[in-house]
Amino acid sequence: MKGQLSFVEYLVSFLVFITFISYFFLRIINETPIFLNEIRNERIRAEAFQLSEILVNDPGEPINWETSGSPPSTTFIDADFESDREGFVYQDDLYRGTNNPFRERGRRESSVNCASGSCLEVGLNMQNPCNYCGAFSGGWVRSFDINSPTTVRVSFDYTLRLDKDTELDEFVYLYYRDIRDGSEVQGDFIVHNNPPTDEYKSGSVSYTTGMLPTGTYTFDAGCYFNKGASSENAECWIDNVLITETAAAPPPGTSRRLGLSDVNSNKTNLLSLDKINQLDLECSNYYNVKNLLGSDHDFSIILKVEPNGPILLNCYPPQTITRTLNVTVKRIVAINDGSYGEMTIQMW
Repeated sequence: MKGQLSFVEYLVSFLVFITFISYFFLRIINETPIFLNEIRNERIRAEAFQLSEILVNDPGEPINWETSGSPPSTTFIDADFESDREGFVYQDDLYRGTNNPFRERGRRESSVNCASGSCLEVGLNMQNPCNYCGAFSGGWVRSFDINSPTTVRVSFDYTLRLDKDTELDEFVYLYYRDIRDGSEVQGDFIVHNNPPTDEYKSGSVSYTTGMLPTGTYTFDAGCYFNKGASSENAECWIDNVLITETAAAPPPGTSRRLGLSDVNSNKTNLLSLDKINQLDLECSNYYNVKNLLGSDHDFSIILKVEPNGPILLNCYPPQTITRTLNVTVKRIVAINDGSYGEMTIQMW
């Protein structure tokens, strides 16, 4: 005789079946949005990486797209200090709240430590030197006027020197203020490393401000020495200060493809500073840049000089956008002025 399920057994089996089906159905309903979000995130992450590849390794089309704007029309400061101080004034204790007046000095001099010919020097603990009496700083200052809203590019050369007799915890830093808001910027530095002779380091600083309103602005540059015995000191030299109005952005449609790669080099991950500055300027028209880069998603691009340098590129939408999905891609890049930086792309 064939076995038969009783009504109760049939009902229990049916309920177990329905329970399992319901459980799997609910799991699918709950998990599907997560999987779909992950798929979308991966697509956005892939697009963000492709965008970084275009910016870093493509010179753009035309390859000299950054020069298609008008040339600078106004020079606010162009100082090489070959004949005099060119309106610059020295100030003691300019940075980090130091308080050692009369132990710091500033003078114009002709020196091999200048980028060329003559420049402005800052000497720390070199006048009436003291023995571990605190930190020292000093710098050179000059103001200038902007008569109509414009974007400004700031650049200067520097050399740092740290006395060979300093200790392992003693250092000298380049310092300057961002003309946009007067905030102190800590630049290049030398930390004592038991050298047989004084240590030197030279370089340049360059950044673009973005649109500045009419008004009076102040440029300064100098250095900071954290401490030293009476026989220990530090110096810096500032040269070739150039502050100009940047080239106007090319009309929409002039550039067909944007890229930051240095066209004069065959090296990967080497960016052109001129293209970086021009892209920062063009980002005032964010949606045109977004169209030229061919992105379907909103994004922000930040390029900051490392370590502790200025932000050269800050491109983002003109209004606050709710970011429901956010992907971040970071890349270390070299710049053709000898510096390097970190490019951060966020996409949502």
